[in-house]
Amino acid sequence: MKTTEELAHRLIDFCNQLEFLKAYEALYAPEAESIDPFNKINPHLVGLDNLIENEKKVFATDRKN
Repeated sequence: MKTTEELAHRLIDFCNQLEFLKAYEALYAPEAESIDPFNKINPHLVGLDNLIENEKKVFATDRKN
């Protein structure tokens, strides 16, 4: 098991490389949950696949703006 500091450094490395989806795949559990009160369509997501799919939609929307 990795320490919190090791995990934080891995996350920083992914973010510095703009590899956000790879960070999800490497650092999140399959049963991960996301609770986002600002997301009116999907405020509560369950499962890593759903979190990744949501991020892909967010990235696609950001590129349009």
